[in-house]
Amino acid sequence: MINQVVMLLGFQRSGTSWLGSILDSCPDTLYVNEPFAKKYDSWEPVRGGQKHITNEVNRLKDSLAAPHYEKHLPPFFNKSYRTTTSKIIFASWLCSRTLHTNRIFHSFAQPCGTTGMNLVIKDIGGTKVHEFAQHLSDRTIFLLRHPCAVVESVLRGMSLGLMPPPPEPEECHLKTSRTTGSGHSSNSNLSPFEKITLRWIHINQAYLKIGAMFPERTHTLIYESLKDNCKEATASLFSFLNIPLTPQTLDFLNNSTSSRFPRLRALASGKQPYFSVYRKAAPQKQWLTPEQREQICDMVVSHGFPLNEFWPQGEFD
Repeated sequence: MINQVVMLLGFQRSGTSWLGSILDSCPDTLYVNEPFAKKYDSWEPVRGGQKHITNEVNRLKDSLAAPHYEKHLPPFFNKSYRTTTSKIIFASWLCSRTLHTNRIFHSFAQPCGTTGMNLVIKDIGGTKVHEFAQHLSDRTIFLLRHPCAVVESVLRGMSLGLMPPPPEPEECHLKTSRTTGSGHSSNSNLSPFEKITLRWIHINQAYLKIGAMFPERTHTLIYESLKDNCKEATASLFSFLNIPLTPQTLDFLNNSTSSRFPRLRALASGKQPYFSVYRKAAPQKQWLTPEQREQICDMVVSHGFPLNEFWPQGEFD
């Protein structure tokens, strides 16, 4: 039984995986990682955006909650809706990932009993997110990170070979850039950091529109505030979702914000350190010059994004 569905929205490298794990640390919550971007047979109707999606809400909820090793990722936590411990769940996940079969993980991670759960679904740029936010979601969380910090993180990932080159902006985005006087005549003139910035603008603008459509059920969270005041920000978020703040969550907050052995913690959870939810010390190398940071901020503001509303002092991590 699913008590509520929560959509977690944010651009890539904005801390959505960390926040998803924070929410997943609640014993009553199940976190699903980007299911709308995965190509499972059961997802095809979802990806197609059926006209009468409202009639299939219950089927979608059950399908999204079904255990799958590609959308349910470590770290794992003990849950009130299943008796299997987190260590056994992790072992079954490793087996399924190694053998490329979901059967093992599904059998161990299947919810049991009548205890309800809160389903948290992460999306970082899906094309049908408005439909899901309207028909499927009871609450929406919008996580926003400063564009300069996001661009630096993506550029660092590209240098490590862990992030693909940024996609070419769509023509409609370039037209908007030209109209505002901040664009270029063609994609060939755009640098990687400009392409990332344009995508940051248009995806986050779309998420802001969702928040404006459903203000009473949307909670906007700034990544820098979560990073600097994680316990207070988490308590406020959990209160909004009406879920308990338990010792398990507090333990994860302490572990994920500690700088002790972050690389070992990442490898133990089956992830590259770059993608780990266990935070590391900020890299010493600067991937953007002061001029490029200023250009990014100018691009964001010229496109009508209220940058100063979220970062009045211009600060970012």
